[in-house]
Amino acid sequence: MDGTPTGKPVLLSEGRLKELRLEQGPYVFACQQLLNPVADENQTFKPEWIKFYGKLPEYRNKIILVDPANEKKKDSDNTAMVVISRCNRNNRFLEDMVYDKLNLAERWRALRDLVQKHHDTIGIYYEQYGMQSDIQYFEERMEAEGIYFHITPIGGKTAKPDRIRRLVPPMAAGQFFLPRILVYEGVDLIPMIIDKFKWWPYTTDDDVLD
Repeated sequence: MDGTPTGKPVLLSEGRLKELRLEQGPYVFACQQLLNPVADENQTFKPEWIKFYGKLPEYRNKIILVDPANEKKKDSDNTAMVVISRCNRNNRFLEDMVYDKLNLAERWRALRDLVQKHHDTIGIYYEQYGMQSDIQYFEERMEAEGIYFHITPIGGKTAKPDRIRRLVPPMAAGQFFLPRILVYEGVDLIPMIIDKFKWWPYTTDDDVLD
């Protein structure tokens, strides 16, 4: 009635409205339930949403997601490869990451090593924009090295900010966890990841979040 997330509901029960706040996250909830898509507080990630894990659950499904950057230049984007797992309680865990400026051969070696390290991965998903030459080269390397794995292309017409906002519901619900330390090439990536969450959508380097 008052236009706030915790106000008295008109068309839904209080229980259902609470469920929607958890399912949709602040941004989508503000758009669809409050009809207020421009509230600044609903478009950013809150520091209190960032959770950390110690020991990982024994039973979980693990996938690899890749957002490739094709040029290895000083001002080009970084390639991001992340290993994400999900347990039967619907919690997600960031387990591993490659984040670097990589040429085509380096992208193959990084993905190959990640797949071999996480041999229990159930799926490998590669952003399809400009990825055809990558996949063709990867298949050639698979035959040459005798290391085979299936890559599923992903993508679509959804804008990057909207893709990133899909992280909001699980994070707002306390269902997305980071390791306390994640070292790549001698550097702990966790402070950088936290910084990306803190400054989004005002950061121009959002490859990790995407």
